[in-house]
Amino acid sequence: MSARPGLRFLEATPDGRGYLVEIQGGPHDGDLLFVPGPPPAHLLEGAVAGGRYVPPPRRYDDLTPTERREAQATAERLLLALLDEGQQADYRATGGFWVELAEGRLRLGTLYHLIWRPHGGDLAEQVLCVVPEGHDEGLTPPADIWTNLLLTLHATPEQFFAVANVLRTSRRPAPQRTPAYASLGLDALAQLARRHYRAGDWWAGGLAEHALARRLATSGRRRTATKCAVPAALSVLVADPPAEVDGAFLRDTVVDTAASLVRAADSPPWVATLVDLADRRIEVQRDDRRVRAARTELTARLRS
Repeated sequence: MSARPGLRFLEATPDGRGYLVEIQGGPHDGDLLFVPGPPPAHLLEGAVAGGRYVPPPRRYDDLTPTERREAQATAERLLLALLDEGQQADYRATGGFWVELAEGRLRLGTLYHLIWRPHGGDLAEQVLCVVPEGHDEGLTPPADIWTNLLLTLHATPEQFFAVANVLRTSRRPAPQRTPAYASLGLDALAQLARRHYRAGDWWAGGLAEHALARRLATSGRRRTATKCAVPAALSVLVADPPAEVDGAFLRDTVVDTAASLVRAADSPPWVATLVDLADRRIEVQRDDRRVRAARTELTARLRS
């Protein structure tokens, strides 16, 4: 791509009526242009420095609707090039994506509302606000904000978290985190999960089927366990957990169980089939956008 055309100051006219500049670059390269009035300081400074004046780029907010769409499309191509397949699918479906870090996982995609879920400890989840400098001046397309934050997270995560404003914090509760299913046999667990699903209680159904999956895996029936673990994971991602439980911790536990069983099966093409099976098994009747987001997140974590 050729450089943007610039202007080089030549001289002011003897009568002070204007000045001459040379166009540098573009189809009129080398042409002279008379400009009435005194020369502006930036042209004189460029002449003293032996350089040329390049007009500043136009602000994103000043572009026409067509130009804005083109600028956003270009910015999104750059962002998508930095994401893996799971993150790309998540971004296309929901406008956001999870970033896996050594200390936890962070969701980008909603301005002023970044979800941080650290690994371990008593901190369950935080809502953070981190934005690039000048983000509200309308200079760049929205996708550039996420590219900026993503690169900062990968290069200097400590700097990212040092400037983060914490808007909300939830902590892991001390009491028992999972229901007790030890007294139930396999058939009873399967029947309990089905009863919860039929009643529309995806959260309780997912936890019961997760317990069934773990029991099956322990007994060596890992393929059957996987067919239970994936629907359980999808159901807890779709569901609203009760206020008294540690929802973030339990979701991660259930999804991690499904992911470990899928990885052990050593059959990546099986993932899409399992997620489709999960959709049919729990018969989700929820907001389409939320279900798509849950499917996308689950597929990405099963393949990671």
